[in-house]
Amino acid sequence: MNNTELSIEESAALELKVERLADEIQLVIPTSIEETWAEVVRLEEQAFINAAKRGMLLLTLKNNLPHGNFEVELKARGLSQHSARDSMTIAKMLLALP
Repeated sequence: MNNTELSIEESAALELKVERLADEIQLVIPTSIEETWAEVVRLEEQAFINAAKRGMLLLTLKNNLPHGNFEVELKARGLSQHSARDSMTIAKMLLALP
């Protein structure tokens, strides 16, 4: 067994934890591998859309705050500058499209 493989007991414990958490975060676990992959792809697409929306909002905030306040506000709100920069890059990329 390599470092990424789980024992039967570990696998069963992981599945139980996922099922419990799924209820809390309103995740419906698909019944097949193919449906699971399709859901992962859908969530990835949604994550991209959310990053673009977040980036556009952040660009608006940065544009409307006094110089230097944007980074201060990010930190005060516990938001990552790196994550904000990534989201704004996605938004700028989409805004640059014809």
